[in-house]
Amino acid sequence: MNENQEIIKPPAGLSKEKEQQISAAAARAIEIRDKSRSFLVQDEKTYQTASNGLKKIKEMSKVISELIGPFVRDTYDSWKKAKARENTIMKPLGDAKEHLDGQIRRFLLKKEEERREKEEKERRDREEAMKKALEAENAGNHAEAEVIIEQAAIAESTPTITEAAPSGGPVIMKKWKARITNPRLLPREYLIPNEALINSIARGLKGNDPERPEIPGVEFYQDIIPSSRF
Repeated sequence: MNENQEIIKPPAGLSKEKEQQISAAAARAIEIRDKSRSFLVQDEKTYQTASNGLKKIKEMSKVISELIGPFVRDTYDSWKKAKARENTIMKPLGDAKEHLDGQIRRFLLKKEEERREKEEKERRDREEAMKKALEAENAGNHAEAEVIIEQAAIAESTPTITEAAPSGGPVIMKKWKARITNPRLLPREYLIPNEALINSIARGLKGNDPERPEIPGVEFYQDIIPSSRF
């Protein structure tokens, strides 16, 4: 099925008369499109012809909306009801997932905290051992110092046994994120201009040469946009 056939094909579930009306309106829309593609505005006459064409497009759009609008609204209402029912049925699963996600996250955070505490304790133990070894060395107890250093080295080289995740558990991913703590300190390349605010100021300008606000790095200009308001 080509593009035009797809456009002309009416929605399913309509009366025969409504199908014929929609197909006829679609064929008319295709005709208007094809004629407009080769049209050039070069003088006052062709400008007026193009303006009349915009009027026909607006009128044809209204006809199509009136024909297919009720079907669209009925279909959308049915979709909303079905979607609401789906959300209601899915809610218990969402609640369960949210609870289990929270439990798993708290468990993993606890395990991470325990790992950090263990590493911190091992670091302090090594520092204490080095301190005792230095004291023994300074006191002339070279053999004792060597024993302390060897014991510390053995403890440091002992691999840490990591508890395996339970079989069938969720895949855990760690992602780095960023939060802005002081926008004033952000480098220039990380700043995004607020174009919505700037354009709202531009829309407030009146006349051909209004008194324009001064915003460094911003130029206010008039864009020419054809309008179908007749």
